Formats: sequence, structure tokens, C-alpha cells
Amino acid sequence: MLRLLSVFALFAVVSRAAEPPTDWIDPTTGHRILRLSREADTSSLYFHQDAFTKDGTRVIVVNREGIATINLTTHETKVIVPDVGYKPGSSAGIEVGAVSGDVYFFKDRTLFAVNPDTLAQRTVTKLADGDNMSDINADETLLVGTYTVPDPNRPPVNTWPPPGTVMHASDGRV
Repeated sequence: MLRLLSVFALFAVVSRAAEPPTDWIDPTTGHRILRLSREADTSSLYFHQDAFTKDGTRVIVVNREGIATINLTTHETKVIVPDVGYKPGSSAGIEVGAVSGDVYFFKDRTLFAVNPDTLAQRTVTKLADGDNMSDINADETLLVGTYTVPDPNRPPVNTWPPPGTVMHASDGRV
């Protein structure tokens, strides 16, 4: 029994050691670094997505529960849109409007906006197949994105070239 308790105690110490610190001093710059999120797998938005609320008191993030805000003073996390995913590393799908402060998000071919204070949501527009939204302009009147027109003469991307095909350059190089 004592051996079992020792194993559990060791596991508890190792588990706590894996938790990153909440703040530390960067050895190179001497600046204090403060970790805002306490939830695993929390992702910040990309720099051009204006991730701060209009009043500057919260930052928009994405975590396992959906789109959330983190209060910059209390570090409280609040989910504002549950079950909305975001692909880290991509620059599309979530934008903060400079005029309204609404958070625009894309789900099921539809663009929505949510007010981060009241949580009121509205549908902005439905996007057609091939439409993709990647940004919104400064006064929130235009979407930036792409529209892909399918080429009926080109085979689907995942079938060309056929598996096993060796491609050659015009000079014969493989």
C-alpha cells in the first residue's frame, strides 16, 4: 500500500511540474512575461485580426470550448461563442471589428457577429460554396476573401496526378 501511495505522490508532483508558470522573467530581455490563459490549447489570433475588445480590457482567444475573452486585469476567461473552432496558423475565420467591436466568425458557410459584452449574435451573410472570408475592412463594410471557381476540365485536386505517376520536367529531370 505504501508503494502505491508513493507512486501516486510521485505522479502528483510530476503532473504539477508540467504546468507552465503563470509569470517569469525573460533571461534575454529582463522583461516580465505573464501567461494570460490557464486553459490548455488556448490560441491567440494572428496579429492582423485586432484581437482586443473595443475598450481594450479583454483579448479574444480560441480555446477548447470556443471563442473566448480573457480579461487583462483579472485573467478571467469567458466563452462568448461556444463550439466554434479555429485552425491555429490560419488567418481566416475570426476578426474583431474596429467600429462596432463585434467579433466576426465563420461557421457552417455563414458569417456571424457577436457582441463580446452582451453576447448578442447576428447573421451577417451566408457564403456560397467556394467563398472564403479572411478579413474585414476597417469600417466593417467589406469582407476580404477569396472565391474559387471550379474548373470543370480539371480533375479534383486529390486525384491529380494519379498515385504512382512520376512527373518529369521539360528537360527530363524527375
